[in-house]
Amino acid sequence: MRTANKNKSIGIVANPYSSRDIRRLISSATSIQTVERANIVERIIVSVANFGLDRVYMMPDKGGISSHLLRNLKTQQRLKDVDLPEIEFLDIPITSTAEDSENAAKLLFEKSVDAVLILGGDGTHRVVAKEIGDIPMASISTGTNNAFPRFYEATLIGMAIGLYINGIVPAEEILHKNKTIHVRLNDDVDEIALVDVAITNDQWVGARALWQMENLKELYLTFCEPSAIGMSSIGGLLKPVSRSQQNGLKVTTAAPDNCEQSVNCPIAPGLFEEVGIVSSDILEVDEPCKIETQYGVIAFDGEREIEFKKQDDVVIELKNDGPVTIDINKAIEIAVKQGSFVKKKDKFLNQENTDVVYQGSKTNEKVVSV
Repeated sequence: MRTANKNKSIGIVANPYSSRDIRRLISSATSIQTVERANIVERIIVSVANFGLDRVYMMPDKGGISSHLLRNLKTQQRLKDVDLPEIEFLDIPITSTAEDSENAAKLLFEKSVDAVLILGGDGTHRVVAKEIGDIPMASISTGTNNAFPRFYEATLIGMAIGLYINGIVPAEEILHKNKTIHVRLNDDVDEIALVDVAITNDQWVGARALWQMENLKELYLTFCEPSAIGMSSIGGLLKPVSRSQQNGLKVTTAAPDNCEQSVNCPIAPGLFEEVGIVSSDILEVDEPCKIETQYGVIAFDGEREIEFKKQDDVVIELKNDGPVTIDINKAIEIAVKQGSFVKKKDKFLNQENTDVVYQGSKTNEKVVSV
C-alpha cells in the first residue's frame, strides 16, 4: 500500500497527432479532435483531484491540447470551486514527433511520479513504456489501432488512478505486468513491441503504418484478443492469447490462395483483409527464436521501422518485462466491495466503529468502509 502523506503526482503524455497516420486515409478510423483530447485530460485531472492530487506534470505540445486544457480548468475552478492540482508543463523541446513523448517519459521517470496517463495509440504507448520503468500507467485510446490500450471513459480512469495513488486499494491486486517482444538485430539493436512484431518482405520502410497484408510473412504476438483491431486481430480470430497467459503466439502467413485456411480480419477500423495462414505456434517466454524471412522490414506495433538483409541476424524473444498497467475495473470493484465510496455525515458517524479511508479537502464528509 502507498503511504498517505506522500505528495501525490501524475504524469500525462497526450499525443496530439495520434490517429493521423496513413491508415486514416484508407479506413474508417475515428479522428479525435484536439478539443476532445483536452476534454479527456480535463476529466481525468478533475476525477483524480477528488481523491487528492498535488501536481500534474504534462507534456507540452503545439497541437492545442495544452492551451485548451488550461482554459477548461480555469472554467472548472471558477464555476465549481474545484480544488485542482498544480499543472506543470515539462521542460522539453517541442518537435511534434514521437521524440516529444519519449523525452516527456524520461522526465516523468526522473520525477518519480505515482502514475503516468497516456493518450495515444499502440505506437505512443510503446515509446512511453520504454522509458518509465515500473511506474504504473493508465491509457486512453486515441490512436488509429488501439490493441494495447483498452477503452474506458476518462472519468473512470481518473477514479482508478486516485484509488491507487492514495493506497485505497491494494496495489498487488490491481497492477498488471505486461509482456513484450524483444527484437535483436546483429546483437546491436534491441527494440521492443507491446503487442506485435510483423516481418514483411518489403524492400524499404516507406510509409510507416502497416496495412498491406500481401507482404506479411511472420507475425509475433504478446497477446491477441478476438475483439482487437490491427495486426493482432489475425491471431485473435485464429488462436486467442490473453494478456495474462505466460506465452505468446507466432503466425506464419502467405497469400490466401496458397494456404489451406485464411482469416478475414479487421486490420484497421472498417478495413478487412483476408490473410492466408501457413501455421500458428505457441511463443514461449524467454526462448529466443530466429526469423525465417531472409530480407525485408520489421514493424513494431503496426509501424515499420527497421530494414534487414539476408546476412543480418534477427532474433525474436518474448519476455515478461513490459510496463505495469492499472486494472481500471478491478480497482473500482475492490473499492466498492470495501465500501470506499459510501459517505456518511459527521454527525451520524460512530467514531469508535468507523474506518476512515480519506478526508476530502473541500467537505466535512468522510469516506468510510461499511
